[in-house]
Amino acid sequence: LSCDDLRLNLWKFDSAMRCFTLVDIKPPNMDSLSQVMTSADFHPNNCNTFIFSTSHGSVHMGDMRAAALCDGSMKTFEEPEDPNKHSFISEIIASISNANFSPDGRYIVTRDYLTVRVWDVNMESRPLKTFNVQERLRPRLIELYEKECIFDKFEASMSHDGSTIVTGSYQNQFHMLSMDDSRPSTLLEASQTPTKVSSNAICGDAGFSRRVLHAAFHPSQRLVAVAATCTLSIFRS
Repeated sequence: LSCDDLRLNLWKFDSAMRCFTLVDIKPPNMDSLSQVMTSADFHPNNCNTFIFSTSHGSVHMGDMRAAALCDGSMKTFEEPEDPNKHSFISEIIASISNANFSPDGRYIVTRDYLTVRVWDVNMESRPLKTFNVQERLRPRLIELYEKECIFDKFEASMSHDGSTIVTGSYQNQFHMLSMDDSRPSTLLEASQTPTKVSSNAICGDAGFSRRVLHAAFHPSQRLVAVAATCTLSIFRS
């Protein structure tokens, strides 16, 4: 499964020159284009179910059994924007950079610039959990827009047991987010020995060039891989 800005394609391993288009959002007139696709993922257990995310902050879940071209037969997971927080950069920070299923397929984990959201696949109305991982940067969004940092694409990944989500931030830091409300989430710095840091720490200008965009859990063990700037580290969580 792959996506570019306008199409979601299904590939067969032994036929590298051809693919089947599952979703096509290209409008008749490109001047009317209002959103693009940003990521895609297959359900871990049901080979017919898939999701893709968009720059409008929505996630669509389709079923290949429903139709050959799945444009109009999908569930949509989207949280409405707070009108009090609307600005000219609202659509930029709402764009989902990464969306994927949990290992058991029950949840969808999404990451945009400021938040991580967890959706139950059976509940489209609102997210199950919302983690404001970079809320401290909200007062600096105009500055980040001018630095083009606001276009950084962070990933998020859930552990094999569904208990923890890992996602990156600036200053070579990454969050370990607990799905259990009785356990605290932590912010760590990716170094030789991961160091706990304050979530209220202010990021200096130099810190925006040191970022953890890529982070992922091992599929069956409590190990997490973190790419911090030019270094890849593996930690036991």
